[in-house]
Amino acid sequence: MPTAVAVISEIEATAGKWMSFYIVDCGLSFNDKETMKEVFPPSNRRVTISFIELPDGSDGSKGRQDPSWAKIDALGHLPIEWVLLLDSDILVCHDLGELWNLDLQGKPFAAARDVGFPMGHEGVQRGGPYFNAGVMLIDLAKFRTRLDSLVEVVGERPQTAYKDQDALDDFFHGEWQEIGVEWNATGLGTYAKMHAADRAAVWPNGELDKLKRSAKIVHFTGPVHPSLSRVLDEYNQPWTSKPWGYAGAPGHPFASDWFCSTWENGVERLGRVQ
Repeated sequence: MPTAVAVISEIEATAGKWMSFYIVDCGLSFNDKETMKEVFPPSNRRVTISFIELPDGSDGSKGRQDPSWAKIDALGHLPIEWVLLLDSDILVCHDLGELWNLDLQGKPFAAARDVGFPMGHEGVQRGGPYFNAGVMLIDLAKFRTRLDSLVEVVGERPQTAYKDQDALDDFFHGEWQEIGVEWNATGLGTYAKMHAADRAAVWPNGELDKLKRSAKIVHFTGPVHPSLSRVLDEYNQPWTSKPWGYAGAPGHPFASDWFCSTWENGVERLGRVQ
């Protein structure tokens, strides 16, 4: 289960710190929730876990119908004022305390540029940095002063390729704090190593290639199960996908880490508690 792996890696990388996890429920069963609790390391006395249930949509929210919007909906229901918002398809390789203590310099949140489209794409404003929403450090007290307006904009904007990410990028254009791409390393082994004018301009000194050794949070982008035609396309290899999908993630430098360290350790712990 990717969410359980993400949580385990966060706990193991951030040793000795008290941590509270709020997992957005996008259709988790009772057994799913119990499994996530059981795979926590023995040190879980310093860890708490809660599940956030999304509103039914009567208030204009969209997360119940489409999980792509779940993170925006959840921000109004978290009982805290500061949060490190992480997608579930990640692997944490570095102590999160460093990021947690970042000075936001008055901005509502911090994020890293998107490796695929560091200057945006056709569906959003171009001409400035475009971030990936898979890792966001958020001052919720500040963010929530704009949340109602954001939800209204989301309800009115046309469909774009990257849904919530595009909406957040457009709405907060130029109003966020940029962090290093090592905190949200996407496209490793695939599009990160392919030449593109925007990538060459933003990272001219081999920064993306160094992520194979320096990534602090690895973000596995792409579909869980790519189409067979994509897998067999000899002109576009390797394909981009999650390591836990049927086709794996060939060429990804951290795919084996996902399986050999965190996943196997989690399964072993689950076997012990059962």
